[in-house]
Amino acid sequence: MEILERAAAAESGLTLAELAAALGVSRPTAFNLAKTLVVRGYLEKVSRPVHYRLGPAIDALARRRQERNWRAVAETEVLRLARLMPGTFAFVAEPVGGEIEVTLRVDPARPGTLERPGGRMLVPYTMALTLCFQAFWSVSDRASYEARYPFDEYGRGVWGDEATLEAFLGECRRVGYVERGAPGPYRLAVPVSGADGRVLAVIGVSRQHESAKEQARVSRALIKELQSAARTISGAT
Repeated sequence: MEILERAAAAESGLTLAELAAALGVSRPTAFNLAKTLVVRGYLEKVSRPVHYRLGPAIDALARRRQERNWRAVAETEVLRLARLMPGTFAFVAEPVGGEIEVTLRVDPARPGTLERPGGRMLVPYTMALTLCFQAFWSVSDRASYEARYPFDEYGRGVWGDEATLEAFLGECRRVGYVERGAPGPYRLAVPVSGADGRVLAVIGVSRQHESAKEQARVSRALIKELQSAARTISGAT
């Protein structure tokens, strides 16, 4: 641990001599300690001149901790949404291996039970969750996904032409959410962004339609609560 702390404090890393002096050990001992940490990725050995700096495993640990933090908050938020709005399914979807999958789900029949479906891939171009990614992803992320699912093959039957899809996605970006109605249940999705601004996940809900007047009220309430949930999750990244 002390080696990592010393390496982190040194802007350009530590030479073997500096490392040995900082630890109060011989150079061979310092070399062996550093070598073990290099193999595990916690230190990186750089040549010309030889010195040691923090390795990629440190960043990976930080990312995993960050992911645990925001996912724990996401679990709390989907459970809260399901309890707050009876009759509402609540979801979190994430990109997994080039696909979009539901990773968290709460069924209104069991509003206190959190499900982790795993492996449930979502259909592109039609579902609020996938359309939310397509609307708010970066250009490169969206291009990568749509290369896997070309519009002509997967989207034309739904939208007719790309201009119609782009107009819809543009309006979603303007208002900050994706809303889908008939045919099918009412669906709403909001992006969750990480500290770097990239879309990490999408949080969404689905429920049966109400009367026109009641639906407007329910929609306003759901949009407010879903956007609040997305901000809360983003704040944990």
